[in-house]
Amino acid sequence: MTMILAVAAVAAAVFLVAFIWREIGNVRDEFFQKARSRSLQRMGIAATVVCLLASAAIVAQAVMLQRQAQGQSASQAEIAQLKLDIARLQRPSVRAAITRQAAPPPEEVPQVMAEAPKAAAPVAKRPPHAYIAANSAVVRVNPGQDRLFTLQRGTEVMLLGDAREFDGRAWQEITIGDGRQGWIAASLLEPAT
Repeated sequence: MTMILAVAAVAAAVFLVAFIWREIGNVRDEFFQKARSRSLQRMGIAATVVCLLASAAIVAQAVMLQRQAQGQSASQAEIAQLKLDIARLQRPSVRAAITRQAAPPPEEVPQVMAEAPKAAAPVAKRPPHAYIAANSAVVRVNPGQDRLFTLQRGTEVMLLGDAREFDGRAWQEITIGDGRQGWIAASLLEPAT
């Protein structure tokens, strides 16, 4: 649209210049012709310069708007790519691979446990595990309160403590592999076998 306006401004400038020059040629009287011719020439030149400057400003505005639109398109594409990257990282298989990479290799683990007497070391009870059974599940700060984050179907969680009832629903405190924890509706969990 801006380009059309720029072309129209240039066409108007050309039309105005042609009209003024035609008027110069139509003046019959020599005395008036010289005086009028000079003033018409000056007016024609001034009108031409003004129209060309206005056309240049309109074209510059059009170019700037087009660059802004391209910049917004690029920003939207970057946002879409970041969302895809986040979605990939939320998949259980990717998180498991990241967790495996973060764990130190067995040869780097200190051998302190081997030196301790076996009778004195208590065996830590591992919390039970479950999986998200719904397509997505919201993890909250406390039962029925503000959202913390969302988990996708199949995400493995560790259950912390016993379920609690709140507002007629059972809620379970959970934690995930990256250390985040919160409360989730117990009906959205499927026990690990």
